[in-house]
Amino acid sequence: MESILSIANSFFTLNDILINDDKVILLTNDQLPESREAQFNLSNRRLIIKARSVQATERVLGIWITLQYSDKFIIQQIKQEISQVCDALRYKKVMDK
Repeated sequence: MESILSIANSFFTLNDILINDDKVILLTNDQLPESREAQFNLSNRRLIIKARSVQATERVLGIWITLQYSDKFIIQQIKQEISQVCDALRYKKVMDK
């Protein structure tokens, strides 16, 4: 993992891209200390990331990611997204009148 992060960090430095460490997400089912912190030493800084719980779900670029397969969660997300689309269509219909 540290090797992958080091390569990514080199790419970001080369292309003058700034990364917000506060938005870094770590999902893992590996055993971590009770603090759930993972430390990575990069060339120009030390990165400490608090891992999310195994049950956590995170949305990255519009895609929901979770370590546990859950039909209930998937169905809930589908219902929520359909509801949002229906609300938007109803709003548009009202505004078009």
